[in-house]
Amino acid sequence: YSIDVLVRRRSAAGSNGGGKSPEEPAAVWAVEVDGPFHFIGDGRTPSGNTLLKRRQLEQLGYTVVPVPFWEWDALDDEEAKRRYLEDTLRTG
Repeated sequence: YSIDVLVRRRSAAGSNGGGKSPEEPAAVWAVEVDGPFHFIGDGRTPSGNTLLKRRQLEQLGYTVVPVPFWEWDALDDEEAKRRYLEDTLRTG
């Protein structure tokens, strides 16, 4: 598989990829931008292929953060998109 966007949390101590403190594990998010072909039925139900990819990425240790097209398309400008991604990663 390919990952649309890979995000790693920087450690407070440097760029070793770890968490903010020695007790906190490194965080790696796989941001998946899901267009219309990732969904079936009502257009908001993830397809089997999409669910399988998410499960496999999670098994590899990634935190999968899906970005559905209808949420992304509803954002007005670049600032709204930046805030959306920051909020999604914070809660993801």
